Amino acid sequence: MDPEILASVPPLRMDWELRKDTTDRLQRAYRDAGVTKGAPLPEEKIVDRAPYAEAVGHRS
Repeated sequence: MDPEILASVPPLRMDWELRKDTTDRLQRAYRDAGVTKGAPLPEEKIVDRAPYAEAVGHRS
């Protein structure tokens, strides 16, 4: 990746909860930057929200 692109964005901060559409936005950014190619993966296939739901006491 071009160092200028990396320097032009704020530092990455990780939130232990992956909010809705986070993976879609990240995949789009990586694709736009030329880091990855191909079709994006659906969020429901790559994010398991069960550990978060359990940690905060959500019931199904």
